[in-house]
Amino acid sequence: VDLVDMPVFSPEGEELGALESFSDNGMQYLFNVRLKSGDVVTLPYVDAFFPEIDVENSKIVMILPEYTE
Repeated sequence: VDLVDMPVFSPEGEELGALESFSDNGMQYLFNVRLKSGDVVTLPYVDAFFPEIDVENSKIVMILPEYTE
């Protein structure tokens, strides 16, 4: 609950948005991140997408997956 509304940054330090909410699907937590564009991205809370959460400095580092069509 402490993570809700925490700013989300890229590994390079660019602010991407904020953690809007999270849920538990029984296997893992799912983070819903509202991007600055207004879109919401839902990703599992795994190191591949969220390598760092710094509660003291209110910072979540997120690696956005690359999408192909």
